[in-house]
Amino acid sequence: MKSNAKSKIIILITIGIVFILSTINNTNLILDAGNSFPYSEYSDDISFNKENLKTSQVSKPIYIDGNSGWVDFKNDGNCSGSGTHSDPYVIEDLIIDGGGSKNGENCIWIENSNVYFTIENCTLYNAISQFPPGEYKAGIKLSNVNNSLIIMNNCSLTYYGIYLSGCYHNIIARNTADMNYRFGIGIIVSNNNIISGNTANNNMLDGISCGGNSNFISGNNASNNGVSGIYVYGFNNFLSGNAISFNTVNGINLVDSHRNKITENSISYDGTNGIYLEGSNWNDIKENNVFNNSQFGIYLKNSDDNIISGNILQENDGCFIEIDCEGNTFSDNGDCIYNQDDGIIPGYNLFVLFGILSVVVIILSKKLKKS
Repeated sequence: MKSNAKSKIIILITIGIVFILSTINNTNLILDAGNSFPYSEYSDDISFNKENLKTSQVSKPIYIDGNSGWVDFKNDGNCSGSGTHSDPYVIEDLIIDGGGSKNGENCIWIENSNVYFTIENCTLYNAISQFPPGEYKAGIKLSNVNNSLIIMNNCSLTYYGIYLSGCYHNIIARNTADMNYRFGIGIIVSNNNIISGNTANNNMLDGISCGGNSNFISGNNASNNGVSGIYVYGFNNFLSGNAISFNTVNGINLVDSHRNKITENSISYDGTNGIYLEGSNWNDIKENNVFNNSQFGIYLKNSDDNIISGNILQENDGCFIEIDCEGNTFSDNGDCIYNQDDGIIPGYNLFVLFGILSVVVIILSKKLKKS
């Protein structure tokens, strides 16, 4: 009898340790992948290989203020076009070094403009100065600007890759905004813009940060960022067809955001949750593929009256969780039933697991003594 009891204890403890170690290893692998930045710090000596950019020419930083600024810029021979819908001003095929961390500048800064213009096929880098304090630089910075097309540029190794503030009716498409000190693409108090087909990977904070209303964010790749793939704080934004993976915290992060539509996105291998809502109401979260995230597929906190339907949630530590929520509806989410996990022991429940194992060991030990 004593021999059998001892064997049971040993088996139970061994099984518990195996489960714990496997959970820890899986969690660490995901977190390590999401936090793998290909650089450790920024340097004034960063440079690009310009030999492959034979059609481009090196330019000094560009600053344009107002519609009259465009006229002066064209008269100086710096761009083509006339600023109309059919004949926009065009800045293209330039390489611009922002000057680094000491007294550097925005590579291209345009403000107070509502004429039509295009920035195309430019390589913009090293705009990382923080002087004067609080005025952070960008590869492309638009302030109070309408009617622009920003297409096929490389805005990497800057403080912000592409930055919009107070901007409306702009298109940001097919750009690369990687390895920036804050956001790849940052939209601040800006409405009715299209952000489509961009790559925003390996940025220190978010791949795409959207602080505005009625923006259309589609077909972007936002992976390996230090916080979230896409961060939204605004109303009536539409997120569709984005590929989001290996971000350190959440795939899609909605905070104080209402009436947004999150549909047909692929969200995987993020460090905590696939889709996270906090203080966000009346959102539609439909037909997303959310898999292999370290904690929950969809996490709701202080968020009410959201519709979560038609999503595929697989191999996350848990399907859904609600904290202090009311009126959310869950339907047609495949095999992932509300409040049911995927059969994987969550890594964050290690203390619970230890407690259960301890209780079992104590009970069996008492039986062993009696026998």
